[in-house]
Amino acid sequence: MKIQKLILLILFGWFGLSFTTKAQPGEPIPDLKAFCSQQKGFNLLGKFDVSWSNTGFTQKEFSVIRDLGFNFVRLPLDYRTYTLAGNWDVFTESQLVNIDQAVEWGRQYKIHVCINSDWPVPHWPMLWVSNYFYGPWKSEYRSTLTIQGNFAQGAEIIVNVQQVSIESTLQVKAGTKIVLTKKFVCGPDLGTDFTKIVNTRWGYQNISNKDYAVTLAASANSLAFENVSGDWMTINSISIKQGDAVKTYSLSDNTWGRKQETYKMDANGVLKTLDGNDLLPFKDYQKTVNMANQNNIPIMVQEFGVHNQTPHKVSVAFLTDLSAFFRQNNLGWALWNLTGSFGILNSSRTDYTYESYQGYKLDRAMLDALTKSGTTNATGLKKQNLFKLYPSPAKDNLFLSAENFSGTTKIEIRDITGRLIKSIFTETIAAEITKLDVSGMNPGLYLLSATNNGKQITGKFLVEQAR
Repeated sequence: MKIQKLILLILFGWFGLSFTTKAQPGEPIPDLKAFCSQQKGFNLLGKFDVSWSNTGFTQKEFSVIRDLGFNFVRLPLDYRTYTLAGNWDVFTESQLVNIDQAVEWGRQYKIHVCINSDWPVPHWPMLWVSNYFYGPWKSEYRSTLTIQGNFAQGAEIIVNVQQVSIESTLQVKAGTKIVLTKKFVCGPDLGTDFTKIVNTRWGYQNISNKDYAVTLAASANSLAFENVSGDWMTINSISIKQGDAVKTYSLSDNTWGRKQETYKMDANGVLKTLDGNDLLPFKDYQKTVNMANQNNIPIMVQEFGVHNQTPHKVSVAFLTDLSAFFRQNNLGWALWNLTGSFGILNSSRTDYTYESYQGYKLDRAMLDALTKSGTTNATGLKKQNLFKLYPSPAKDNLFLSAENFSGTTKIEIRDITGRLIKSIFTETIAAEITKLDVSGMNPGLYLLSATNNGKQITGKFLVEQAR
């Protein structure tokens, strides 16, 4: 089945199969930004929807695209168009032939074909930590991933290696002591280290997907992971087992060239930045929220959800963290949907025991993830009591505190029309109270925004009528 060999599975990212450069699945593109800027073309909807867009692809489409001067097509595929009805685990060979043929036409006409289809089973939490480890051959990117924390004697460190380019050496240090060194050399044979051979124009870049473990002979307050020889390698995850507790950190940022950083593991085993921020991939969401707040634009999330083919445990963990993000930013939301494959009612999941509720099958765990302040063990996020603004209504003084604000803070107060009333800079200390003078302000509703080191919080308060 050729199509299974050609589909490149990527989560939270975009990649395809580059026929203009004879790239192979798994082969990195050295400059992804430049590559993407050079692609111009069209989506072909020949297998976009099993019900209304399932006529397949034609050679003439590729011929016309080439003749018009374009070099790219994207094939958004509905998995139901090439799997057995009711069972997406069974591929229908007769339907795959047309997709295979489209790939061949891409080669023939020198058109890059992006197959946008099957994804791997998702996991959560996904940490926005680079999964690339660059060796001396990529010295401009070479760096060390360091985790600060308390690692007891007897703790087991498990590294799941994904891919190796040509050759690399994984080195793990506990404190200053080297505790693991593993060299990988790619070639035409699997040997004991690889599960798949990938031969590219740059050389062999084989897939491992195997665990490499070490048990600490002494306690340490830091772990360091580095590629000390060769080209580059990627790591799927790092697991730390201490006693009966196992924490697995999935490294999900596959941005080419991003350097590793230093993080800290808190008492709950949650990995955070050195200034205490979470590593979940919500940064783009936060930027959008901040922009809306800065411009006094009302914002809510009107469509989100997790399909019922996603493992239930992963779905609940993701929705728990996402809803915590919504609460932290005071966002309203609407789940897609109430009843059905994304909903909390009658979602037909096979890996969950439902609760009977007014004639429905209720997913109580998902409901709790959406509505309760508590969190799952996936990330150990704190309750969202990070920001306090009181009293409301205020008369002469307004008080605020923010747990994660420290240093110079810019505070702006606007009226309900968005007009700036006050703008001040003040020194704040995390969780301590800052007093603001609101005497002389007209009675009414006001919006306050506070910005500190790139973080922003907003709140509303009333000024009462003077007596």
